[in-house]
Amino acid sequence: MVSSQRDTLLRQFIDVHVHATPQAVFDDPAVDAVVIATPNEQHAPLAIAALAAGKHVLVDKPFALDVAQAEAVQAAARGAGRIATVFQNRRFDADFLTLQRLLSDGTLGSVAECHAHFDRFRPQVRDRWREQDGPGSGLWYGLGPHLLDQMLVLFGMPQAIDADLAVQRDGSSGIDYFHAVLQYPRHRAIVHAGSLVAAPTPRFAVHGSAGSWIKHGLDVQEAQLRRGGRRRVRPAGASTRGMASCCAAMQRTTCSAAPWTTCRVTTGGCMRSSPRRCTARANRR
Repeated sequence: MVSSQRDTLLRQFIDVHVHATPQAVFDDPAVDAVVIATPNEQHAPLAIAALAAGKHVLVDKPFALDVAQAEAVQAAARGAGRIATVFQNRRFDADFLTLQRLLSDGTLGSVAECHAHFDRFRPQVRDRWREQDGPGSGLWYGLGPHLLDQMLVLFGMPQAIDADLAVQRDGSSGIDYFHAVLQYPRHRAIVHAGSLVAAPTPRFAVHGSAGSWIKHGLDVQEAQLRRGGRRRVRPAGASTRGMASCCAAMQRTTCSAAPWTTCRVTTGGCMRSSPRRCTARANRR
């Protein structure tokens, strides 16, 4: 783990190694793979540095700030003969897995509309990089990758995308609202997030020729993890795969026989491109 708060972390986690800089981790021969969960603008530079040191890399979303950065990371991975992939934990949410099964089974018929919301009521702007105006900040880079990735998993690449981004809160400088419509031949997928939504809204609302499916509330696994719970929730008809399966799959790919060591690098969307350019990046994930 990389942190400037070494003593604080060691009081909480007695079985981890804490380094002062990312390069110290990259230079450690005992580390086979790193998880990059830093501010978004650091994702691509740190991933490239880790790959140059011969490490496999799991990058938190967003994978990069634009297509050029993503392609640079993938080129570095190919040159080093290592794996670079992105962590999209919302693919394993119970409600999303349930929706996948409903669509796969044809329960809703032909989909006409799929709405995915991630609304919050946070009128006060907090003093943190995510809510300031800067590279990779704001809701579009924060929550946008979750919702966009889910729509790509369900429906593939759209024919076109219309996106409305705004700053709505007093004192805010970063994007705190977005509404994007992904256009498919016969249906539309709408992803939306706001910071001034006090009333509950559906997490998913999907309408088709055979019926509708409405889901309220966030997946319960996140709250359970924060409380230290280990209970697994299995959605009706869905797989029992959890978030850990992403890391397990990476382990199987990178080291088929030997144990591996990972290190988490922590320091405290490519919607600006054409859909076709986005396709190339999404497929490589």
